Amino acid sequence: MSISLHFMMQGLLNLASYFIGGFIIGFISPGIRIYEPAAGAFLSVATMLLLTLFTPFHFFHFSLTKMIYGGAIAFFLALTGAKIGEKVTGNMK
Repeated sequence: MSISLHFMMQGLLNLASYFIGGFIIGFISPGIRIYEPAAGAFLSVATMLLLTLFTPFHFFHFSLTKMIYGGAIAFFLALTGAKIGEKVTGNMK
């Protein structure tokens, strides 16, 4: 497997994990829980980017733009997954 295919698969799995995680929380948790997984997804992206402050590689350096874009993508994927999970259980109309 080439390195670029490896990075692409890893990125797609990361994006899918935000959606699936939001879906599971929306499906399993009692009551309407749609903002908690979305906030958690944004904070996980922010935490990972803050950890890049300690890496010696230039490619992984922290950037506020990366945090905003990555956090927004994770936020909306988790929010969408949670909304779908709530609709499947019948909590949201």
